[in-house]
Amino acid sequence: MQRFDPSHIPRLTSSTTLNPIALPPTKGAPTMKRMLRTTLATFAAAALVLTAGQAFAAGTEAGQSISNTASVDYTIGGTPTTTPSNPTSFLVDRMINPVVVYTGAATVTVVAGATNYVLPFTIQNLSNTPLATNEYFNLTTSEVTANIMQNVEIYRDVNGDGLLDGGDTLVLAPVLLVRDAAPLEYLIVADVLAAGGAPDTATPGLTAPYDLVATAWAGALVGDGALAADGDGNDAAASEIVFADAQGTASVEVAAPDGIHSARGTYITAATLGVAKSVSNGVSGYQIPGDVVTYTIAVTNSDSVNAATAVTISDAIPGFTLYSLGTLTCTGAGFTAEYDHGAGFSTTEAPANTVTAVRCSGGSIAASGNASMAFGAAIQ
Repeated sequence: MQRFDPSHIPRLTSSTTLNPIALPPTKGAPTMKRMLRTTLATFAAAALVLTAGQAFAAGTEAGQSISNTASVDYTIGGTPTTTPSNPTSFLVDRMINPVVVYTGAATVTVVAGATNYVLPFTIQNLSNTPLATNEYFNLTTSEVTANIMQNVEIYRDVNGDGLLDGGDTLVLAPVLLVRDAAPLEYLIVADVLAAGGAPDTATPGLTAPYDLVATAWAGALVGDGALAADGDGNDAAASEIVFADAQGTASVEVAAPDGIHSARGTYITAATLGVAKSVSNGVSGYQIPGDVVTYTIAVTNSDSVNAATAVTISDAIPGFTLYSLGTLTCTGAGFTAEYDHGAGFSTTEAPANTVTAVRCSGGSIAASGNASMAFGAAIQ
């Protein structure tokens, strides 16, 4: 298969000219003035003067016939003469060039056991395939290192917001990409394995790079297989398939161009906050009606490097108890004590008998630090 740099594709213009070439005298013959000029003898004007519909980023459309004939004008013995060359012609080959781009953050932070984490990408078809020809690409994922994710899937990001929304669609078959259209958004979506495995996803700093791979495909069905490029050299009379893609990130791309392109996004684990709840005895030393017991929720950050931000600790007031006014305390940086009287949280505490839940919101916990919430409840 012939390989080439697509940047060397010639561009036709309506103003192409050739400067005269002075040829040396021929021995034994009179001195001649010779000039070589190129005339597009059989090339239709519609192909020479490119219209807006024909001028696109991938170059001249595959299958276009390009023909020309050269001529030599000269004078011998005062007689001007023109001698035409033989005509040459060829068909423009079909160039396949998928482009995948990762558009997300450098790393996407994930937490053990959580679901639906997204890596966003765009895919564009910069081929020169005729618009009347459907061009399909099969999308797959490639995991690079340790397995800390599961249920990995690809979605079409219909509204292009980089998030998994209700209108986004699961990709189950090769996708149709119109040549030279705007990039389309796709998502890799995956869940994080539960903590305690090997490797333990509760360990901060574990990375899981994933490649989104687009492979030129022979049709709309998975069983149609990868598109095959020409492998027996150029045939000027045929519009042959030639791969022109760049090298991507996935290991399946052995040597570009190969009809495959990919880009990479990376998940990284964060520490999971530890939560422990306890309840005290009442003043009686037991837990009898009339006693006020204290509930304490302790939170620890096991990450020795990163602080936990936007932390909210919340708890409902248990049945058969009433919140005890003035007992809610929040320890830690930046927390706000709030109360729910049935219509949402606010900083209004009284009356006690309508408080259904309490919380400490909007705080942060330093690396290797801790925070807590405590409140009293009177047993009825």
